Amino acid sequence: MLTVPQDVEKDKSPMHDTRDATRHNQAPHHPGQVTAHSHWTRYFLGLIAMFLMTGCTSLSLAVVNVPTWFSDLTVDQDLVFDPETGLALDLYRPGIPNTDARHPVVVFFYGGSWQEGDKVDYRFVAASLAAQGYLVAVPNYRKSPTVGVSGFMADAARATRWVFDHAERYQGDPGRFFLMGHSAGGHMAALLGIDKSWLEAVGLRPDQVTGVVGLAGPYDFTPRAEDIRRVFADAPDNATHLSRLVTGDEPPMLLQYGLADEIVAAQNHERLSAALTTHDICHQVITYEGLDHADMVSAFSWIYRDKRPVFADTLAFLVASAGRRNGDCSHHNTHPD
Repeated sequence: MLTVPQDVEKDKSPMHDTRDATRHNQAPHHPGQVTAHSHWTRYFLGLIAMFLMTGCTSLSLAVVNVPTWFSDLTVDQDLVFDPETGLALDLYRPGIPNTDARHPVVVFFYGGSWQEGDKVDYRFVAASLAAQGYLVAVPNYRKSPTVGVSGFMADAARATRWVFDHAERYQGDPGRFFLMGHSAGGHMAALLGIDKSWLEAVGLRPDQVTGVVGLAGPYDFTPRAEDIRRVFADAPDNATHLSRLVTGDEPPMLLQYGLADEIVAAQNHERLSAALTTHDICHQVITYEGLDHADMVSAFSWIYRDKRPVFADTLAFLVASAGRRNGDCSHHNTHPD
């Protein structure tokens, strides 16, 4: 399920780089892109998926994942990254014939209020990036109420270290290494990039992360609902106020947010962006007219990625960040209509 805290009060503060999400943006073509399915198949599945995506059900996720089973990607499933817990990840490799190619790496953390979700539900996200030449890992992690922040963040850090260590074995380039997440997963990716204690615990440093992408992430809020308070019961306040943790050592960040989001408030990316700006961290904030919380991740599906600019914007950030570290960049790009 694509859910996150329901207790974060929305505000109406001004936004940065607002885009019209109804405008057609064609993502750039790269070698290895999954070929289109037949028109009748796309039409049939499109009708079903567009109906189901309004409810963000498990069935809707299954439908948008259907084309990924017929692509030329290589998927290594259930690779155990933590023998103690048995946690595993799925690794998606581009279907590119050149065996000498080294691919940039993305570790994607899915959302679900830190309480639910499974890696298999997000094949469509990983497949969309892998088709553009990325090696993509989608790990599972323990969830509340079984564990709190210290549990699932330790899982996220261990998964990150495993992928970093094994990237070259799967034709990945650890020198171009990204963390990414949607919703609660966006919070986890950002926390890994900002609070260096999590990566240091597994022998990594923030400067080994090339960039962080957050899709509709709750970065700065006060837990109020009982289930969310339980998630963060063992954590300091800073775990839900990432802006207070920014020190100036963070990797470049992309914060993407749909202006129709009724689950995560705009204050989350605004406060984090303000802190990143204060510390001169290279980052970009992009907001989208007409897109809600679930739309930010469904934009990676074959149904929507050519109709919503989210996917193309993510790719542009990944490409740009792979060519630079902290330094010259625009904090808030303004996209012309």
